[in-house]
Amino acid sequence: MAETATQTSAGPESRTTGDVPVHIIFVEPTEAIGTVSSKGPSDQQLDEAAKQCATARPTDIVVFGGKPWHCVGKKLHEHPHVHDTHPETILTLSYDQKQKAVWWSERRFRITDIKPSPHFEQCPTPPRFEPAYRPFPVPPTEVEQSADDTTKLYVARSETPLGRAIGRYYKMEFTIEGAEKGIDPDMYCGF
Repeated sequence: MAETATQTSAGPESRTTGDVPVHIIFVEPTEAIGTVSSKGPSDQQLDEAAKQCATARPTDIVVFGGKPWHCVGKKLHEHPHVHDTHPETILTLSYDQKQKAVWWSERRFRITDIKPSPHFEQCPTPPRFEPAYRPFPVPPTEVEQSADDTTKLYVARSETPLGRAIGRYYKMEFTIEGAEKGIDPDMYCGF
């Protein structure tokens, strides 16, 4: 197996001072990693995979072995449990600072839904969650050139969260090329 770089781009251009980038990083099998079994990666495989994404921010999403992970302290930690031990892995958007999420990857992805996160205790949520209660509309994925003009990227840019989203946790549901199943990272909307 050939070595595959996972972070090949400078990412998309920032359009506002409130853009918060989230890189969706794929860790490919290499000779050092080997093939991941259906039971999941071994500790050694996790250590090897972490080397490929050592510069990832805690909120970046690492897809390895068909599952989402976050890289903290140069180690991969499984989602969603990592949010309990490492809260810095939760994407937090500020309503007051008019922050917007910018999810991006070298691989095609699409956000399919935004729902309340069952992993966190919520403020009261309506009995039937309606799309009108989303923090913002589901952003479309567009093709953009990287900021350094070297790579084609897939980018989904959110709007600023609505005021009714303050204090709530959400789960972003993605379909991503190359992942065995959907990926569902968490997000928090703050003041």
